[in-house]
Amino acid sequence: MPRRLPRPIGVHALLFLASVTVPSLLFGLAAWDGHMRALATGRERVERTATILREHTQKVLETQELAIARVADRIEDLDDADIARAETNLFLRSLAESLEPTVSMWISSADGTLLAGSAPWQPGLSIAIYGFWQEQRDGTPGPSISPPFIGRATRAWSIALARRRPSPDGRFLGTIHASMSPGYFARYFAEVAGQPGHRARLIRADGQVLAHSPDLDGFPKLAPSDAVMRAIAAGPPAGAIDVESEIGPRVLAVRRVGSYPVYVAYSIDRATLLAGWRRDLAPFLAAAVACALGLLAISVLALRESRGRQRALVALARESEQRLASERGLREASRLEAIGRITGGIAHDFNNLLTTVLVSLDFLAERQGLDRDGVRLVEGARKAAESGARLIASLLAYARGQKLEPMAVDAPALVADMLPLIRHSVGAGIAVSLCARPGLPPCLADPDQLRAALLNLALNARDAMPEGGELAIAITEEVLDAEALAANLEARPGRFIAITVKDTGAGIAAADLPRVFEPFFTTKPHGQGTGLGLSQVFGFARQSSGHVKLESAPGCGTSVRIFLPLASAGRPAAGAVRDAAASAAPPDPPPGPLRILVVDDTAEILALARTILVGAGHRVTTAPSGDDAARLIASGDRFDLVLSDVVMPGAMDGFALAAHIAAVRPDVPVLLMSGYAPDLARGRPHMAGSIAKPFHRDALLAAVAAALRQRVTV
Repeated sequence: MPRRLPRPIGVHALLFLASVTVPSLLFGLAAWDGHMRALATGRERVERTATILREHTQKVLETQELAIARVADRIEDLDDADIARAETNLFLRSLAESLEPTVSMWISSADGTLLAGSAPWQPGLSIAIYGFWQEQRDGTPGPSISPPFIGRATRAWSIALARRRPSPDGRFLGTIHASMSPGYFARYFAEVAGQPGHRARLIRADGQVLAHSPDLDGFPKLAPSDAVMRAIAAGPPAGAIDVESEIGPRVLAVRRVGSYPVYVAYSIDRATLLAGWRRDLAPFLAAAVACALGLLAISVLALRESRGRQRALVALARESEQRLASERGLREASRLEAIGRITGGIAHDFNNLLTTVLVSLDFLAERQGLDRDGVRLVEGARKAAESGARLIASLLAYARGQKLEPMAVDAPALVADMLPLIRHSVGAGIAVSLCARPGLPPCLADPDQLRAALLNLALNARDAMPEGGELAIAITEEVLDAEALAANLEARPGRFIAITVKDTGAGIAAADLPRVFEPFFTTKPHGQGTGLGLSQVFGFARQSSGHVKLESAPGCGTSVRIFLPLASAGRPAAGAVRDAAASAAPPDPPPGPLRILVVDDTAEILALARTILVGAGHRVTTAPSGDDAARLIASGDRFDLVLSDVVMPGAMDGFALAAHIAAVRPDVPVLLMSGYAPDLARGRPHMAGSIAKPFHRDALLAAVAAALRQRVTV
């Protein structure tokens, strides 16, 4: 069947086109007119400001010249010896103090030695090194204005305005100069012209900056390619001009200060000049929108026949968007799962290392003759190793390698009990509130891990609100469908208890949101976070067959929602395998030596386990793999207990070995130990208990005794 061609453009299409283009055209014309008016007004303001700064600067320089002339009149008939008298110093001091911009005033001899000054100076001090003195000595006409320098007597930043002291016959007798403060000009510029986006500078003809606002470090010399220097070289324009600077487009006005070789340059960035115009666009936009809405209302009747087609297109687009979202979710889930597997493997290896360290420290602590310093060092090492174990536990939480004990949890009651701890942890500057919907059903979760997740979120919120704020916790019942769980392969659609933790902190940048749940990723400054808090929350929620969702934006705070399945939903309490070493009081060891087979692929663990068990009076045989252990069992060797690692190379891991022993030697209990076993419940039917790495010596002995008393954990 031939493809149906679209109908020609009708009246309804023309009406729709007119309803959009006419208001847009009117709005564009009004906006352009306002834009040009705003620029013209801004240029006038820049010109007026530059003129004001120029006139004030000129008055300051002329006042300094008048002061120099007064000094010249006073010393006209005096020789150098008379000038050097104290009366001259007092006169200079009085004159300098009466002029606000003046730092100091000085008189020098023909060789540059200071004869008199308004401030104390070291006798014999010479200013012959300064360019302004050399210019006057060499006969430069008019006054000299120096670059900013730190005065050798005042130790203050100064700009010198100098004139020569001629003899009646024209010989050079020295100089009189006034030192002015660059800060005075900067303060005046900021006071008169200090609006956002401004830049005001006093510049010599050679490009040397004498003063600037806003304040900068140092006094740079502008390159000939600078917009200001190009304007000076071309002759300062009468009005304001548009220029491109290193910080963007600006409107610039340059004015020469009288006959002095200095210029005032004042500029504002175009964005600041146009800010008011942008605000004023709102009425025009409202008028354009109103006009468009009126015309659209007229065209509605003509557009009715296309609604069905539009709905079909929208449905198709939504389906495509949902499919793309699901694909993105699956890719993200695969990425996080890969990170989790890598993390779990690292945690497994580190737990083996930490087990070696902790058990070795246990033995070292019991050595005879260990002095006080030795005991202190052992305890410090033990605490560091246990801290590392806690860090690895956070990694296992992300990798879903921790053992959970799910049970029915009254979430509002649990959070209410935690409120004092949360308030103490976040500090008095943060207001903590709880809002829970009445009559919520219990959720299925490990209460200890839920408390840890909530505390991690509270501490993250505290770090995001250093100046204080609000931390709101809300508990509701929510329904998540397959679309909401597209990126979560471990949760099923249904009803969940949602615990929302929301702060009023700085928020998280959009570029960082995809990585917030990764281990060790943190936006905090170096040394202020491990990046494991949110990864623990993520791992706990996923391992609990739940979900976690984070929403944040810069300046809008952060909201984290933990979704936990309902206890009544019939979900099995996966992972609820009890640790044989976690009993309240270690049971007494059984009488007589036991024959124990220890299986682990790590030589250090085998050696330590042998040392511990032999030290307790048992006979120990070791095997480096599950396959080797199975061969020992098949050869007829008799054992009272098998202590085996879970993750091992070869065809038979710890789970498979436990199942094999249960089949061929059901009288031999199997105690599993692991630094990473995400599905430890898989071995529950064939094991008498488990112990998590890293462990201490006493914990291993207690686990052995418990496994012998209770061969299968219920």
